[in-house]
Amino acid sequence: MKKIFILFLLCYNIAVAQVSKTTVNAFVEKPTVQWAIYYDEVKLKNEALSKQLLFDYKATKLRCFDPITNGNKLENKITYYDKLTLKNLETKFTEVLKQVDENNDVVETTTLANDHFEAYIQNNAIITQQILYVENGRLQSKVTRASITKNIITPSGNNLGEAAIVSFANNSTNKTKQPTDKIIDVGVTKITLLNEDLAANYYIKKMYNQPLIDVLWPYIENNKIKCYDMQENKLLKFPLIPDKNDLKLEVVNIPTYDSLGNLFIKKVFSNVNEKSFNKIAIEQQWYYNATQQIFYNKVVAAYLYFNDINKNETYDKPLLKIVF
Repeated sequence: MKKIFILFLLCYNIAVAQVSKTTVNAFVEKPTVQWAIYYDEVKLKNEALSKQLLFDYKATKLRCFDPITNGNKLENKITYYDKLTLKNLETKFTEVLKQVDENNDVVETTTLANDHFEAYIQNNAIITQQILYVENGRLQSKVTRASITKNIITPSGNNLGEAAIVSFANNSTNKTKQPTDKIIDVGVTKITLLNEDLAANYYIKKMYNQPLIDVLWPYIENNKIKCYDMQENKLLKFPLIPDKNDLKLEVVNIPTYDSLGNLFIKKVFSNVNEKSFNKIAIEQQWYYNATQQIFYNKVVAAYLYFNDINKNETYDKPLLKIVF
């Protein structure tokens, strides 16, 4: 019994998964992958991208399917639209327009959604789903799918935000592009995660139950990842020496007397470690390969926000920048 308990405890510490295994996320089982989550809140809006997606939609190049509303559990059972369905999405979506007439009565009119559907592609943001993961100390991303959205408008005219109406898969996860491929630079996004709270997302793997900053910190501390002091805009070399002003993390001013009895203020600095930070912002450069219908991105940098434990608050500006 004791051996079984130890084995269970070891397995728990090696990986904690909150989502089921699918063909999409199976790669995270590699021992080199230390941390992985689903993240599906990045919105992309770019005129060149919209025009290209509209062209790809009309050419039936997009592998479309109904949006997945239950996390990743249905990824192994996706049914893609056939070409006839893709060409005739107006039969799948109708617009019910609610308007108030001169008598203040709500009047409903139903119209075909084809023109509206094309307008969604042209005017609305594209929501992407990706797997953010750390492999050998490098934060990376695998884009699994993207979704065309529409605005949800109440009868009173309130905009409740955008919701996915059609999703489409990356035709490949291959980031290797050919010289003749048409690449659209979609732009840069930045997402912010609290280190200990990722309840809005789905963990796939969490080695030793460590949050993201804890996973990255050994690579920072061993100078395997470039780390910059955002206050001084300089490259840091670890180990840091706080009293040499490697980082200006002043905790408290202490009145002190020198050997002659003169009063002066001594600044006491905190030691920096992974527990010094509780928020991380991830900067990504996004692309769309129009030749292969592939979304992909590069994690350019991450920004760590210092958590002042004494004041129980997080600094508004990031303290460290790490470059991958």
